[in-house]
Amino acid sequence: MTDRIVIYLVEDEFNYEEAESYQDKISKLEKKVAKKEQEIDGIKEMIVDLKNSSNEDSVGYNIKDSFDEDLEAYSRIRTTAYPVFDCNA
Repeated sequence: MTDRIVIYLVEDEFNYEEAESYQDKISKLEKKVAKKEQEIDGIKEMIVDLKNSSNEDSVGYNIKDSFDEDLEAYSRIRTTAYPVFDCNA
């Protein structure tokens, strides 16, 4: 990720853009990286949960009963609605 930060800084300098200070840019990029790392950690936890639930399923765990409970649980993955396109325009 640090390579990316350097690329962004060099591109701005090359394009002669009036930009905020390097420290500001670096702090913004570090915040973005931290958010992505949190999302990755959440996905890793979900994978572990799925592996554990599949192990429990193999020893008599009733997946259908837990499915309804899981629907009410908090989802760690951010979801958005699908776009609606008007084809009659």
